[in-house]
Amino acid sequence: MNGAINSMFSLKHLLPSALDRAHVTRQVTTSLIVMKSDEFLFSVLPSAAKTEARTLALTGTVLVIGCRSSALGEFVRQQEETLLSFLKRELPQTHISRVRIQILHNLPPTNGFQDGTIDTL
Repeated sequence: MNGAINSMFSLKHLLPSALDRAHVTRQVTTSLIVMKSDEFLFSVLPSAAKTEARTLALTGTVLVIGCRSSALGEFVRQQEETLLSFLKRELPQTHISRVRIQILHNLPPTNGFQDGTIDTL
């Protein structure tokens, strides 16, 4: 009988409360935003520049994207509205007000999104 009761609850319904109990909802949401943002960047960047820009952080409602050149930073800035729309569509519960571009000639290691796939441990 207990198994029948447990089968009525899907993982989709149990996961949010588990995240709340572990106090990691914010971190998981931030990770999803960074991952989806990198996915978007990978899809719009020219093939030669796919490793030249990546999402660095989410500070409040501002998404920070690092680029290796000012030209690439300007290209990403031109994609800002499309990126914000993409994130709103993919993660409707989030609110990101704007994108800030940071020019870094030495980008830190990737967040995990490389060649269109997510690196796993």
